[in-house]
Amino acid sequence: MGKREALTFHDLATIYRLKKCGLMDCLEGFSTKDAVEATGRMLTANQQRIVVGQAARLIEEILTMQGSREDLIDAIKYGLCCLDAQKYGLDLDDAQIKFRYQELYSKYMIVKFDVEVEVKA
Repeated sequence: MGKREALTFHDLATIYRLKKCGLMDCLEGFSTKDAVEATGRMLTANQQRIVVGQAARLIEEILTMQGSREDLIDAIKYGLCCLDAQKYGLDLDDAQIKFRYQELYSKYMIVKFDVEVEVKA
């Protein structure tokens, strides 16, 4: 049995928020190996850190903006696939399609400014 990493305060806070939203039951029985095809293409450690960070930021933004339950579930499932991508050689392109990553990214992560700017001559 491998050594488990200690949970950070941020991890615990996120788990608390997921339980409070009633989402932990939706993820019970979810398996990344069953949800996404394995390509055998391995990510480097740096690539995995980047995709996991992006997925975590998306989940945080959906929670902050009080997004829909379905959006949050898809983002969490995508994040779990990112975590397991290296271990199982998962196809993250397939995961992005199945869990609507691009749609969620454009909906929650792209900042839109509706500001009029006066230009002085």
